[in-house]
Amino acid sequence: MKTELIGKISPIKKISLLLFFISFCFCTVQAQIEIQSVNAIEGTGFKTCFIHEKSGNFPGSLSGVLRLVKNGSKDVLTYNFRNEESDLRLVYDENEIYDVSRKNYIFRRNDIKLRYTTYFWANCFEIILNGDTCFFDVIDGGCGFVIDGINWQYDTSDDRELLSLTFTKDVGLWQRGKRISSYVVKAGSKLLFNISRKKSRTW
Repeated sequence: MKTELIGKISPIKKISLLLFFISFCFCTVQAQIEIQSVNAIEGTGFKTCFIHEKSGNFPGSLSGVLRLVKNGSKDVLTYNFRNEESDLRLVYDENEIYDVSRKNYIFRRNDIKLRYTTYFWANCFEIILNGDTCFFDVIDGGCGFVIDGINWQYDTSDDRELLSLTFTKDVGLWQRGKRISSYVVKAGSKLLFNISRKKSRTW
């Protein structure tokens, strides 16, 4: 029965269906490219003193201010950090495809948790708030793009490294599987990670 129905479809309809399918695929890919071009820009690498470190836990602190707006709300949630405990955790990449390790700058507090990660020329910013994990991640197969709207600066001394992150644009964070942003990090937010260059003995 199915074979008979397929056989009754005229060649013109078959061509029309094929053209529709091709057009749909093209539009979907085009939309993804446009979204990526708005939210990500070509990466240029990260000039950190930990660039060749394969693993380890390096203690430090976090200072700064993070301003968030939840999707559908006009209220700005403000989180202040003043020399609060954080750390840099390096996770070794056994394959060393692009980089020797992922650099994870991690902060945890009762009301908010955040993680900033770099790998080769790509980065990721993630928060956990009210049980929701929201992120913007461009660490993918090519690892050649960074989040558009986050500027970084490294300052290194003999015993410490400072990583300053400045949000120059509003940056949307997504929950996995959702197409709209759950939270927006507002422009003007600034984070300063002050990391010791000496590994923690507990690692």
